[in-house]
Order: sequence, then C-alpha cells, then structure tokens
Amino acid sequence: MWRQLLADAGAVVTRGSTYDNTVNLAATFKDRILGRYEGTRLGRQELYAELLEDTPGALWTRMLLEQSRVRQVPPLRRMVIGLDPGNEAGILVAGLGDDGHGYVLEDLSISGSPATWAGQAIAGYYKYKANLIVAEANHGGDMVITTLATQDAKVATKKVWASQGKYARAEPVSALYEKGLVHHVGMFAELEDQLCNWVPNEGQPSPNELDALVWALTELMLGLQIPAGLSLAPALDPHLRHRPMAARATPRPGPRRFRAPTPEERTRAAEAFVAQRWGMPTYDEEDY
Repeated sequence: MWRQLLADAGAVVTRGSTYDNTVNLAATFKDRILGRYEGTRLGRQELYAELLEDTPGALWTRMLLEQSRVRQVPPLRRMVIGLDPGNEAGILVAGLGDDGHGYVLEDLSISGSPATWAGQAIAGYYKYKANLIVAEANHGGDMVITTLATQDAKVATKKVWASQGKYARAEPVSALYEKGLVHHVGMFAELEDQLCNWVPNEGQPSPNELDALVWALTELMLGLQIPAGLSLAPALDPHLRHRPMAARATPRPGPRRFRAPTPEERTRAAEAFVAQRWGMPTYDEEDY
C-alpha cells in the first residue's frame, strides 16, 4: 500500500528524520533511542523515515542482513579489498576471523576516474593492512592491475575474471549469510540496498558494491572448494592410509613384501635365464 501511495503522481511526499526534531526531544530519549537504533535497519525506518522492503527474487533480505549485524570483531587472520572498477566503483573491505566467519568492515565505494578508484582501494589496503586487493578485470583487463601498480607497485593484487553471471556468482556468498557465517560490522545502507533489491534482467544499474562484496568474500571463504562429485572416502579409509614411520619398521603378518635380491640371488637368476634361453647347463665353481 505504501509503495502504491509513493508511486502515485498525485501524492505529495514529505520526509523528515528524528534528527530534525532533536531540540524538542528529552536527553534521555536521545541517549537511549538514538543510541539503540542508529546503524540498524529499524533505525533507517524509524529515525530516517525510509521505506525498506524486500524485492522478490533478490538473494538477500533485510531480516537476513539484520541478523548478521555485529558490533565487535574477533582477531582477523586475513584481510581483503574487493574491487569492481568503473565510473561507480565498488570497493568493499572484508576480513576472515579466527572463528572462520567473514566480516564486512567498510564500504569504500566511490565515483570517479581510474586514478580515483585505484587510490581509494590502495588507501583501504594500507588502512586495514590488507593481504590483497582482488579486482575484477572483465571490463578492463590488465588495465585494472596496471592502474593499481602505477600508483603503488608494492600493493599485492589479484586479477579475477567473471566466467558466470552476477546472480550465479552471488548465490554461494548469499548461502554463507544464510548459514550465519558472514557478518556486517555496522550498517552499509547503499550496499544493503543493492543486496536486497538487485535481481537480474530487471534493467537495474550494475550492482558494483554487490560485485565487490562477492569477490572479497569468495576470495576469503570460497577460494578452496572441493569439486562436485569428488569423494574423500578413499582418503579416510584406514586400510589405505600410510602407516606411521615407526610402524613401518615392524613387519606385518601375512605374505612378505617384495625386497631387493642379493648379489648371489641375481647371479643364480642370470644363470637360470641363460640355461633356459640357450639350453646351456649351469656350472659350479668346484667343477673348474
């Protein structure tokens, strides 16, 4: 209903936020309510008067992102900057915690020239002491890495190519959210709008921030995957495992394993072969 009213050409929409009226609010209200809801989905609705809805077909929901939100971060073992270059460049900072979960730390997305987005990504790289900048190269090729290297050749970079569509690339990352393995550290309004609103073939602008997020989390959490159809059962079979070195020195019961023949055994084997091949009898040294 609200969506229909807002879309009605005859409707006059006036917006205002709670902050427009802070002079008339009690100090206790500001401390408790603003502090509690600032930086949350509910805060965007109640404090800033935004109408937030989920889009059918989108891979994320507002509730899913709200459940992922945290305020504290464990020690991080790896940090990555995801970069989707362009005039509206997506630049996302994400880390992998010691708990194996992914943490989205900051949205550094920016509009501008290649020099602008390269400088922004590099600044984030040093700010967070990141391990790597992962950059999509589909629409720039080596130019993306060259632009980064021109500004700072010491920055570690990785060029990635999109062999699948955006939706297919994003599905495994969305599944990580559903499993509770990815967390947003704070609120990222523009990024979250893209996650919850973008669906393919709808004529929407390219979701650069979504892409940057997908590249970063794929590098951190999905970089090493077991190929579909590969069975680990043989590797887990105790009868097929190598024995410890100490145990290998102790013969196992049963048939003896192959061992190298002694010189004497090799000589007898050669004599037997000659006798069989050419019909020559073997001899004994005592006969000569």
